[in-house]
Amino acid sequence: MQRLVLRIKDDDYGENALLGAAEAERMNGVTVQKESFQRGATDFVGQTSNFMKGGCTDVIIGGIVREPVTIMKTAQAMNYKPNFYGLGPTTDKRFGLLAGDAGEGFITAYWAFHPESNNSGPIFYRELCDKNNVPDKMRGLYHYYGFATAFVLVEGLKRAGKNLNRQRLIKAFGKNLKIGIQVYYLQLHIVGMIMQE
Repeated sequence: MQRLVLRIKDDDYGENALLGAAEAERMNGVTVQKESFQRGATDFVGQTSNFMKGGCTDVIIGGIVREPVTIMKTAQAMNYKPNFYGLGPTTDKRFGLLAGDAGEGFITAYWAFHPESNNSGPIFYRELCDKNNVPDKMRGLYHYYGFATAFVLVEGLKRAGKNLNRQRLIKAFGKNLKIGIQVYYLQLHIVGMIMQE
């Protein structure tokens, strides 16, 4: 039987992940074991032991780069071999380099096309970066994240029209946004998607 665990940072990012997990629990009739960690944490033996005791087969890590790598290396050292999943920041190239063989089989979810892909949004992003002399060291996953988020927000604001309010903006975003930047920015529905497989 598949048992899920969600390992998240003890901050706003983690709080949002918990909201998504609660929704997935309601939608799918499952229970998700939750463990939090503090930013900058380096010891994950206690949480990993809890996962093992809980019989968790799948671990979703809500962290940036270093913490998820440390979590997977801790699990590897403890001979614990669940399926690991990560959120957007673990799409960062550094993640794979740092994780090494502990990252084998790791699956990450990202809400937009990768900035180096040949899809229309990333191509437009790179063209704008070239046109505006954005240094190479600034370009990448996090820079594109901000660009794509702002691009979608501006399009939503345009569609909402004058006399902006929350309802008009929500309605504008409810329309099919075919604007060249494809995004899937929902409230961490990854937990629900994993359970439906």
